[in-house]
Amino acid sequence: MNWNKVINVFILIFIVVNMLLFAYQKSYESKKYTLPDEKNAQLQTTLNNKGIIIYDFNAKYYPMYQLQLNVPQNDKEQIVNNILIENYRIQIDPTTLGERVYTEDESLIFYVGEQEGYIYYNSENSHYIPEDMTIDNVYKVIDEFAKDLFGDDINMVVTHRTSIEDTSDRGYRIEMNEVFGSDNNVVFQSVIKLHITEKGIKEALAVRYIPVDYIGDIRNIYPFDEALYSLMYFIEDERKTNVLEENQEKIIRNIEVGYYFVDLDSKRLSYQLDPHYRIIFKNGETYYVNAYTNIVIKP
Repeated sequence: MNWNKVINVFILIFIVVNMLLFAYQKSYESKKYTLPDEKNAQLQTTLNNKGIIIYDFNAKYYPMYQLQLNVPQNDKEQIVNNILIENYRIQIDPTTLGERVYTEDESLIFYVGEQEGYIYYNSENSHYIPEDMTIDNVYKVIDEFAKDLFGDDINMVVTHRTSIEDTSDRGYRIEMNEVFGSDNNVVFQSVIKLHITEKGIKEALAVRYIPVDYIGDIRNIYPFDEALYSLMYFIEDERKTNVLEENQEKIIRNIEVGYYFVDLDSKRLSYQLDPHYRIIFKNGETYYVNAYTNIVIKP
């Protein structure tokens, strides 16, 4: 008997069995942490009856760690050299008391005080101009802009996009967030909000809190439907207190699961973030639901 061949066959069988077990485990976890079709249908019906319109959203609710973030640390010199390139001037911005660095066509403001770490970009003649307004070319330009702000190793993705049909400013308002780790979890605290047209990026507001690592024990998060029911009750309370009109219809445009911190006003060296559901409505209103506690937050 050729024992080498026998051993090779057993090794092959072992590999195949492990691959099948791995695939089964992934499939099992995906089903376990995704809302069943009947519960998803019930959720849509219940919300729609309450004037909250939700379409085909079904966020997965895998267990998640907390995430540690450090405060922003901008390399001003590198950012200025990347974006304004040369022939720039520096002054104190009278409105924000931040440092304004500008050319004839573009400007950057580096905020201080409570908004320290934020950067505002403004331009009447931007050099971040897409070849055309197709999504691929728009995303190519804003990705270049993100890397010029925060470095080549940053991984920012578009999490929300709204079309602007006004003839003078036709284009998109786009929100980008950083993703972290091998599972690409969204970090809502690190954000670029920008307005881009065929003439280029007109303005942008950006901040990056630096991800350090996951911390603590991995924990289950509330299922997708329970988070949305909590939001439904929260909105009902808003209507009762006249924060919202009684019959005002609300249409959900986007739902993401990521990391968020409620109060960044206090000066700290680092923050521990819980996972949150972020729900953005058509009118731009944004709500967060803490995925550990199911508590709704409206910034």
